[in-house]
Amino acid sequence: MRGRRHRRRRGRPAAAREHAADLLGPLRAIAEPVMDTWHETTPSAVLATHMDPEEPVPAMGDHLLLSDLGAEGAAEFLRLVGEGAESPLVLAGLRQLGGALAVPDPAGGALSHVDAPLLYSAAGIPMDPESTAAIAAYLAKVRAALAPWDTGRTAPTFVESPHQPQRHLDDDRIAAVDAVRARVDPDGLFAGDIATNATFAR
Repeated sequence: MRGRRHRRRRGRPAAAREHAADLLGPLRAIAEPVMDTWHETTPSAVLATHMDPEEPVPAMGDHLLLSDLGAEGAAEFLRLVGEGAESPLVLAGLRQLGGALAVPDPAGGALSHVDAPLLYSAAGIPMDPESTAAIAAYLAKVRAALAPWDTGRTAPTFVESPHQPQRHLDDDRIAAVDAVRARVDPDGLFAGDIATNATFAR
């Protein structure tokens, strides 16, 4: 029994490599990746996947869930944050969503799916009043440029400030979440979280 289990564990890295090749191969075939960071690692190293700083740093960010940008939207996005753009942001990107993430789960609770094809997030590091103002202005500029594709919805884990527009849930689910809050936290101990009272208009 121990020998079979040991052989099964030894085969998993090979299966993972094969699966990764199936998934990433077509993408790598389109063009040479600017950065290809796929590699085998330990569970504890997964936290470094996004190459975030190990120590906390100040950051200002923004986020939108977007509809399909098409060629026009992609060009506008790259004009503002791509190569040659004079941007104070340290990162700005689009994440492809869809798949199982877009499929509602009847048993999934108040937020069981994310119905948008793209997620935009960006951030800058404010070091002084001047850089803070520059980052805020540029985030607003990018937001305005992406307005034609803005779904009006957001993903809660990407909202960084209570002052940032946010809309994770529809009105019925907001009411349901508010009812739970009123029952389990009648004194408002957790009322200072990002989605205050789960409502959009505050």
